[in-house]
Amino acid sequence: IKWLKNEILNFLKGFPDVSIKAEEIKVEIPENKLIENMDGAVKSYFNVLMWSKQEPFGVINVCSYRENAFNEDDERFLNNLAKQSSNILSRLKDVIESQKRKLQTIIDGIPDGMIMFDSNDGSILTNPVADEIVRTYSGRDVTLKSIEKTFKISFMDLLNELKENNKTVRKEIILGENENKRIYDANVANLENPDGLIQGLVMVLRDVTKERELERMKREFISNVSHELRTPAAIVKEFISILSDGVAGNINKEQKEYLSIMLNNVERLLRLIENLLNMSRIESGRFKINRKDVDLNKLLIKIKESLEVRLLKNGQKLKLNIPRKLPVIKADPDALMQIITNFVDNARKFSSSDSIITIEAYEKDNKIVTCIKDRGRGISPEHLDRIFERFYRIEMPEDEKKEGVGLGLPIVKELVTLHGGDVWVESEVNKGSCFYFSLPVN
Repeated sequence: IKWLKNEILNFLKGFPDVSIKAEEIKVEIPENKLIENMDGAVKSYFNVLMWSKQEPFGVINVCSYRENAFNEDDERFLNNLAKQSSNILSRLKDVIESQKRKLQTIIDGIPDGMIMFDSNDGSILTNPVADEIVRTYSGRDVTLKSIEKTFKISFMDLLNELKENNKTVRKEIILGENENKRIYDANVANLENPDGLIQGLVMVLRDVTKERELERMKREFISNVSHELRTPAAIVKEFISILSDGVAGNINKEQKEYLSIMLNNVERLLRLIENLLNMSRIESGRFKINRKDVDLNKLLIKIKESLEVRLLKNGQKLKLNIPRKLPVIKADPDALMQIITNFVDNARKFSSSDSIITIEAYEKDNKIVTCIKDRGRGISPEHLDRIFERFYRIEMPEDEKKEGVGLGLPIVKELVTLHGGDVWVESEVNKGSCFYFSLPVN
C-alpha cells in the first residue's frame, strides 16, 4: 500500500496544480489479492486524473499483476470512466456546497447562539451570536477552550451525559454581573453519524434574561397583592363569624343562611390567597421545609377529622385506609397537611355529592406511598401530563366549571419535590382518579 501511494504521488508530480497529500490517498486491495511483497509483484498500473471545473481534485489508480495488462482500449475506457465520474462528483460537490451555504445562512440567521462540537477531531462550528457571547464574556477568540471556560462546561462531560440519558440536556448558564448579567437557557442535543453513533453535539443558547426578570416582577406583584388582600379578607371573615354567632345581636334563619354563603366565599378567597403566597414563596426559594419526626398515623387521622366536616356539607364522605403502624418519617407536618388537603379538595370538586373519597397509605421500597382516591368524572389521557402545571385547567362546559385557578396541584408537586419525593396520577374517565405521592422513609 505504501509503495502504491508513492507511485501515485510520483505520477502527480507531473501536475504542479495538483495538491494531494499521501494521507489523502486511500488504497483498497481485496483480501484474496494481498501478497507479502507488493513491490515488484505489480507488473503494470494505470493512473487517471479526475477534474472538476478544470481543476484536478483526485486520481484513480488501477494496477495488475500481469505485464502489459492495459491497452489503448483500456486507456480510453478508463479515461471515459474518469470523465463521467468527475462530472457526477463535480455536480455532487456543487450540490453539497450549495446545501452547506444554505445551512450556513440559516445558522447565521438564527437569533440564538449555536455551537456545534465534533468529538472526532475536537472541532467547533459557531454562528455570529455565539461568537459575540464568547468574545464579550471571555475577551478572547472563539476556541474550544475559551467556550468551555466562559460557560464553565465540558463538552466531553455533556457528551457522556447525553449518551447516558439518550435525550436532550438543558442547563441554565449565567454570565456577567449586575447590569451586564445575562441568563441563557442552553439546550444540548446529539449529533449522530449515518450509523446512528453519537459523534458530537449541538448547543443552542437562548437569552432568557428578560423572561426571568418578568417572572421575578410577576412573583413580587402576586406576593404583594396577596399580602394586601389577606389581612382585610381575614378581618371580613372574623366579622362574618361574629354576626353569624349572634354576638352583635339576634339574627333570623334567612340572615344566617346569607352569612353562611358569605363565609364560604371568604374562606375560598383566603385559600386562593394562601395558594398564591405559597407558590410565590416556592418559586423565589423562600419556602423552607421544617423537617420534624412525623407520626403518619396520628397526622392522617388529624387531617381526616379536619377535612370531613367540609365534605359532609356536600354530602360526601372521607374514609381513611391505613395500616395500624406506619414508620415515623422526617417531614414538614404543615406541608404534608397542605399536600393532602389540596388533593382531597381537588377530589371533592370533581366528585358527585354522594361519593366517597378515600385516603390510603402504605410502605413500599423504603418509601411511604399515599393515595387520595375518588370516584369522580376522571381525567382524559391528553390532560394527565399537564395537570401539575401552574394555572393549567381542564376546559369544561360553562355550567360545570369549578372554583380555583389551577394552583392546588402544582403546589402539591413542588412541596413533594422539596421533600425528595414523587407525585403522579392514575385516572379513568367516568370511573375516578387516584393521586399518589411518595416520600422517602429515611
